[in-house]
Amino acid sequence: MSTKKTTRVVSADKMEFADAFQMFLGEVMLLNGEFMSAASERAADLDITPPQWQALILAAGQPRTVSQYARRLGTQRQNVQYTINSLVKRGLVELTDNPDHHRSPLIRLSSNGKKLLAKLRHRATDLSRQFTDGIDLTVEDLQRLGMELRQLRHQGRVRHKLG
Repeated sequence: MSTKKTTRVVSADKMEFADAFQMFLGEVMLLNGEFMSAASERAADLDITPPQWQALILAAGQPRTVSQYARRLGTQRQNVQYTINSLVKRGLVELTDNPDHHRSPLIRLSSNGKKLLAKLRHRATDLSRQFTDGIDLTVEDLQRLGMELRQLRHQGRVRHKLG
């Protein structure tokens, strides 16, 4: 009989944890939506959409292919391709030869893209201050939360692929 009670308690604990995780994940999604909406308003005069802004940030890092960006963002390759094409037309990113695959060019930020991204980063800093003003979090708290979110993302990705 005690086994059944233990099983029920463990099951209830798992459910409570799952519910708390879903609430947390929902808040992260809503926060992202609010931030992206505010970012879109902030960048309206620069004629840049949130997905384009995000692609510029990615292009500022290690050069990758459209497929690699799509996997990193967890979105469809076609959506990323559309966004990259629009940035290429505007001269904000460049497609360069990929030594590993001649039909999948690498995406790099152009000099115009670097200038625009510098403006966007300044606006993002101001926007971040608006979102965090009055919240009792330190830089260390945010770094720890960021690392824990990264861990959750990587663990979910690995388990999703296995399962």
